[in-house]
Formats: sequence, structure tokens, C-alpha cells
Amino acid sequence: MWVEQTGLTQIDTKVRYGAAAEVDRLLQDLLAGPASPATVPVGCPTCRRDLVRQSLAVGALFVSACPSGHGAWLSPEVAESLRALVDTRVTTHRQRRLTVIGVGAVLSMLVFAIWTSLTGRDVPAPHRPAPETVAPATPVAPALPAAASAAGDRVDNAALSEVHWPERRWPGARPIPLKESRIDVHEELLYLDQLLGVLAAGISNRLNMEGVLAVPRAPERYGALYEVYRGRQEEVLDRLRRLQVPARLQPVHEQVVRATEQQIAFYGDFARAKAVDAATDLRRLLSHPALREQNGALLDAWGRVRQLYPDLDTATREAIYYHLCGFDTV
Repeated sequence: MWVEQTGLTQIDTKVRYGAAAEVDRLLQDLLAGPASPATVPVGCPTCRRDLVRQSLAVGALFVSACPSGHGAWLSPEVAESLRALVDTRVTTHRQRRLTVIGVGAVLSMLVFAIWTSLTGRDVPAPHRPAPETVAPATPVAPALPAAASAAGDRVDNAALSEVHWPERRWPGARPIPLKESRIDVHEELLYLDQLLGVLAAGISNRLNMEGVLAVPRAPERYGALYEVYRGRQEEVLDRLRRLQVPARLQPVHEQVVRATEQQIAFYGDFARAKAVDAATDLRRLLSHPALREQNGALLDAWGRVRQLYPDLDTATREAIYYHLCGFDTV
């Protein structure tokens, strides 16, 4: 069943602070529908972005969460587990409170897991992924956090300079497990492994440029540091163009190259706008043609990968997805 993010948040709030009767009513509203089909949808019904499988820290429960925060798909097993928690509530007030707390923990973890997968940060054990991962409190949140937060690193964005351009990683962007991967055409596996290595360098440059634009600087410094980014990202572009691309993956490769070209163009305009008006941020530029073209190209590349490999193992699928996601500016 599909559960809207607002519904999850409301349940969580009532469990924490509401009366038991209100909690019961909200839970019944949430779980009143018929059992959901066994097939998990691959995309969000609102934005059509691919759902991200998110394990929960409660038993073996998981959800398939929208990376834009529109909600999550609960598998039949998760839905039945929640139903069981509600159905087993007993008559005594004390037992009812214990069950409410149990359901509240599940729903709290659900809200937290979705929030983390949408903000894009890594989180310590007790405490957005992935960024490197999605499991961390990282998600691609509507507010678009600073690069350091998104990458879960400790880089001081104010210190970025021509001589300080650190290597940074995107949560979840791990290498393809070569021996376990279901891609059994050697040339294609080799290409994808090399592609992700190049994208990792591109992600690092992108996060640094995002960091450059995230903090106040003298106007001329935005342009100067953009040149550092541009030089390094053009090296990434050159590496992409020199890869040996299998015929089946040529359309994927073309979209990645196109996205790289548009990203370089977009950050140039962003840096110039920032030098003129320090209040300029990514939200103001969401309609920029180069930004939209970059995002569309990467989404198209991912869609083509899914069509070519419909039965990908989870580790390979997530490795490719998170590299494309981390390379995208939005």
C-alpha cells in the first residue's frame, strides 16, 4: 500500500503526543484498506522517480521510499505486521499503551528512514545517505542541503581553494561487486565499472563546487574557483569520451556525457549569478535549461540501464543508481 509522507508524520506525532484513542483511529484509517498486491511498484505515483528500498531498524521490515519525499510503499508483509500490532492490542489500558509505543516505534523508524533516504546524509549509528546511502539520514530533501552535509563528510567549504580541492564521496556510491553482479557480458561489466570510477571523480568535483557556492566569499572568488572545478570536470569529460563503450550501452553513455557538459555549463552560470547577488541559491535556478537538461539526461540513462538489465542484483543496481544520483545537481 502507498502511504503519503504527511500521513506517516501525522501518525508519528499522534503516537508521541496524542491520546490513545486518536492513535487507534489514525492507525485504523491507515490500515483499513485491503491487502496490497505482492508486486512492489518501481516508481513514485507522484513524481515517477524510482523508489529506493529502505531497510528499517525494526525486525525485517522495509519500505520502498520515494527519493523526493512523497511517501513510501509498504510491502504486504510490513502492512500485515502493522495490522498485527494493532489487532493484538488488549483491553487493559497498560497493554494498549505498550502496543501503541510499539507501533509508534515502527512508524517513527519508517518516517526517519524515508527522511534519511531523502536528505542524502550519512548518520552515525544512534543518530541524510546516502547518500552513502539512503539508509543514513540523507535524503534528497526538498531543501537541498549543503554539499558537506549531503556527502556526510567533514570538509570545511569555506576552506576550498585552488590548492585545497579534497576528494569527496557520495553515500551509497559503492563499486559494482564484480563477482556477484548479474551482468554476465564481460565488456559491459568492464565498461560500467570504469564508468562508475569516472563518475566518482565527477561527483567529488561537483560536491566541491556545490561547497564553493554554499558559503559567503568575495564575488571574484566564485569565478576563480569555478575555473578550478571546470578544469577538473573537463578532465572527467575527457575520460568519459575515451571509454570503450559496448554497443548496447552507447545510448546510456551518450546521456552521461551530455549531462556532464550541461553540468559544467550550469555551474558557470551559477557562479556568475552568485558573484552578482550573494543570495542566489540552487532553488532560484531550478528552471535553468542546463540544469533541467542535465537532470533529464541522467534520468534517461538510469531508465535505459533498468530496461537493459531488468533483473539486476541489488548491489549492482544500487551502485549504478547512486553514482548517477550523486552526479546529478538536483
